[in-house]
Amino acid sequence: MSKRAQAPKRAQAIKRAQAPKRTQASKRTEEPSKQNLQFAAGDGPDRPRLVMLTSKDLQEDGITIMDMDTMEEQEHLGNGKSFKLALDVEAAHEILAGEVGLDLQGFEQLAEGELSRVYAVQIDGRECVAQFRTEGDAFAKAQRLAARWGSALPMMRILARGSVCHRSTQIHYMVTERLPGVAANQLSAEAQTLLVQPMAEVLYQMARCPLGDKEGWGSLDRHGNAPQTSWPEALEAYFTTDSPFYGNWKKLYDTRYLEKNVFEPGYEQMLALAALAPTEPRLVHGDFHLGNILVMLGHDHGGTAEGETARITGVIDWEQAMAGDFVFDVATVDLWHPQLRFSQAVHAYWEVQQEELPHFAERLRCYRLFKALDGMRFFAKQGSPEGYAYVRQQVLELTADAHRS
Repeated sequence: MSKRAQAPKRAQAIKRAQAPKRTQASKRTEEPSKQNLQFAAGDGPDRPRLVMLTSKDLQEDGITIMDMDTMEEQEHLGNGKSFKLALDVEAAHEILAGEVGLDLQGFEQLAEGELSRVYAVQIDGRECVAQFRTEGDAFAKAQRLAARWGSALPMMRILARGSVCHRSTQIHYMVTERLPGVAANQLSAEAQTLLVQPMAEVLYQMARCPLGDKEGWGSLDRHGNAPQTSWPEALEAYFTTDSPFYGNWKKLYDTRYLEKNVFEPGYEQMLALAALAPTEPRLVHGDFHLGNILVMLGHDHGGTAEGETARITGVIDWEQAMAGDFVFDVATVDLWHPQLRFSQAVHAYWEVQQEELPHFAERLRCYRLFKALDGMRFFAKQGSPEGYAYVRQQVLELTADAHRS
């Protein structure tokens, strides 16, 4: 259920024209206002570093100027149900080999999302993750977030980012370090319970990341700004603004099984509860669930079962990051992993820190409704009746709870 970040101001983009040592299948593109990032040999084979190339360097290497309208035409891919990127392992290897120019080993697909492909790869002996998309805003946004908060939060370090025209399709890539551990959704149910306290601690650190009024509210763009003037406005805009994926999503009332009589009462209740939101924006991950949390298990007390511990090594996939209310992330966990009782753990953790959580129950219900309502239209568009049935039931229960309270 990804959403596209707000479009940045018009800018120029650049494209390599018949550059030497490139295959015809791949041509580099980059924005002239950004420095182009490449790998280069470091002090040893396991220590690649970054070379910063300016626009002048790129122009001397065969770059021509292309306006952003043309760039966006090339970036736009897909319609209907899915925007899936058609990129196999061989093509991903070809792109990355041409870009970083170093020894690549062990290319292995890790994930296949709606908008991206993710691969594990060794680059000159270093364990890395390579991601590919047909639009570059998410990677630019990730780079900005990592630069600003990477030292305070468990984020991946970004090693390289760029763009190529590959077989007539614009492909953006980002290379990051590969963090140790596994995704928490791969753990047993018993092991996942060990994550509740560490997850509450991570959210507490995120909630302490002030953003400032000048950045607005809602989805952060590649420049670190958000378009709305309040959090309730940002929540409403997510449903009232057309997106490339959803388009005019209200047509789903007539063309698929999105139920207006279930959706709209929940939507109105969500907007009413949003009035209780805080007035100071904080960093929100936006898609905080077990699949985006990397963890390592360990043991204390001589390795006994009673001493098993869990350590979060990374929180990944920040493309939906927002300026908003951190309780939004609590609600995401509660919706998709109710067995963890995460909101109770968060409330208890804040009490230990002697910090108040005004209107916590109302804010939690508001954002659970938001996520469940978004899930209804997503699963309706995707044609997934099982997913739709789950989130539909959540909306019904949440609206019923409100009438009883």
